Amino acid sequence: MSKTMRDREETIQFLAEYSFKKGLYDDARAHVLSILESNPSSIRSLALLGNIEEMKGELHSALSTYVKAFEEFEKMYPDLDEAPDGIISNIERVLELVSN
Repeated sequence: MSKTMRDREETIQFLAEYSFKKGLYDDARAHVLSILESNPSSIRSLALLGNIEEMKGELHSALSTYVKAFEEFEKMYPDLDEAPDGIISNIERVLELVSN
């Protein structure tokens, strides 16, 4: 990925995270989806999309998205023994919510 594309992705990711923090979940989702169109394996964007889906009560979608983020992490970093705690805890939390 070129520096220009990385810079563009970083800017959009910032806008997505800002929108999410402000509770503008539809705006945040639109920003994240624009990143995932060009970079479908973006772990950071997938994790944020899972957060958005979870906050909107779309628990099955959130779980699926968190699992995809975990799978992408494993593909990108096959030599690491475990994924970031945030992804694991998100999966565990949503699994508990879905099973109740």
